[in-house]
Amino acid sequence: MTAVLTVDGVSRLFQSGGERIAVLDGASLTVEAGEMVALKGPSGSGKSTLLLIAGALDRPDDGTVTVAGTRIFPDRHAEPALRALRRRSIGFVFQKANLVPFLTAAENVELARFIDGAPRPEAKVRARELLTTLGLGDRLGSLPSRLSGGEQQRVAVARALANRPALILADEPTAALDGARGRQVLELLKVAAAGGVGVLVVTHDDRALDLFDRVVSIADGKVVSESEGSPAAGRSNAVTLSDTEHP
Repeated sequence: MTAVLTVDGVSRLFQSGGERIAVLDGASLTVEAGEMVALKGPSGSGKSTLLLIAGALDRPDDGTVTVAGTRIFPDRHAEPALRALRRRSIGFVFQKANLVPFLTAAENVELARFIDGAPRPEAKVRARELLTTLGLGDRLGSLPSRLSGGEQQRVAVARALANRPALILADEPTAALDGARGRQVLELLKVAAAGGVGVLVVTHDDRALDLFDRVVSIADGKVVSESEGSPAAGRSNAVTLSDTEHP
């Protein structure tokens, strides 16, 4: 297995009044290609901060972070280099889909390819393939306001996959969805993992932990435990794409 994310001894301090508070305190974890990992912990435990640092959206005060073979911290990469890494190696899915409201479902996915410099015809083909694979082939021309919450999150997953990232980071992607729709979104992320992408999901939802290969627990800024997913999470039982190229 190849690690697509390595977080080693990462600490992050924030100033609160005259006191420095450690939101992360020597946290370490890895995510391998083809693996889907849940990151769990109480509010304020450091989950979202760890995800932001893993995605090069925040900088740690100490420790190392390596994404897709590139050590991004503590090396002092300039922001343009970090933007390029995020664009090409990392896909993000957040609590809200955060779709551009005046663009169609297809155009929202195409936008990710445009930003990475893809020609318009290639971007259109990629968006159509992804959205069709994710069950939205009949919604390509729909604006976000015409999509359900679950459909919007599927568009967000397609957008995250548009540039064929090595790593997907998802922060509570099912928080605004009911159990059935939330599970559908996680199953789509499982499809991505089955295709070789590493997936790290911050979640409070215990109802779909069977989909994960590992569950990592964090408390007070430290990784305190790690366990394997249930047998149902094994790759032999993963959701697969039939007769299509993986995302």
